[in-house]
Amino acid sequence: MADHWTFTWEAGPDAGGTTTVGHGSHIVGRACEAAVRCDDPALEAHHLEIEISAAGALVRQLTGRFPVRVDEQPVYDALIVETSARVEIGHRSSFEHVQDLAS
Repeated sequence: MADHWTFTWEAGPDAGGTTTVGHGSHIVGRACEAAVRCDDPALEAHHLEIEISAAGALVRQLTGRFPVRVDEQPVYDALIVETSARVEIGHRSSFEHVQDLAS
């Protein structure tokens, strides 16, 4: 079974869009080279990093005026995120764990 995390853009210029990422280290932000890119003005070019492994996901805010929120609580350091958690970034962007049972 492969684990993935899906980013959902709920508002702003990318509203309705989704990006799914699997194992590895991924940068989230407005930069062209970000693995997960969103034009949310509340995101920095390299806003956060998510490291996905078989053990789970480690979320680390790299920069930004708006903190990453896990289950509505701000996070200022690196945090291992439970698969049931909802992670929010920027104004109205979120991501969550999904399981691909077909793999």
